[in-house]
Amino acid sequence: AIASDIDAIWRPTIRPPPAGYRSRLDEFSRVVPPLILAAFCGVALTIAGAGWRGGRAAISRLLTTVPLVGPTCWNRALAEFGGMLAVFLRQSLPLGESLRLVSLSARDPAIRAAAARAAGQVSAGRPLTASLGEDPMFPPTMLGVLAWGERNGALADALAGTRDMHRDRFELQLRLIRLVLPPFVFLLVIASVLFVTVSWYTSVTRILIDLV
Repeated sequence: AIASDIDAIWRPTIRPPPAGYRSRLDEFSRVVPPLILAAFCGVALTIAGAGWRGGRAAISRLLTTVPLVGPTCWNRALAEFGGMLAVFLRQSLPLGESLRLVSLSARDPAIRAAAARAAGQVSAGRPLTASLGEDPMFPPTMLGVLAWGERNGALADALAGTRDMHRDRFELQLRLIRLVLPPFVFLLVIASVLFVTVSWYTSVTRILIDLV
């Protein structure tokens, strides 16, 4: 008797869902999770494909295309390249040997690969700017400064100038990341909470629909 009374009280409080609600719910449950999975798989396959074709250097080049973070890492790598090469040249080392040392000591894999390739070409008599110009890692502004240094016999000073230029850009972009990252993380957390809430709501709604 108590169970029948509870059932009589409970059932009238459940309103039937609007027409077409269940079909929209099924479509949401069917479309959204595969889209999220496909996005993650696409990013993972892109990184894996770049690593398979060109190793860590290719992955480093790919990461430079990531908004905010990519240009920051790129400018840090260029500043390190210019600074290290300037130091080696000021120690009266040959340019080819200096590039080889950079290829062994630089932190960025793309810079190491570019320095190793340029070392071989420079040792064969090719100018530095022509060797670096084939690599998209080195921007035209940097190549223009280095070309001036080669013409005027001041390559070490030109490299030191590019180091300062890209170090300043790196510091500015790092400040920008520190300003943008906290709100972005906050929005990401809110989006994750909303996604979990919607998923829970759709599951509960499906159960209630089945009870009606």
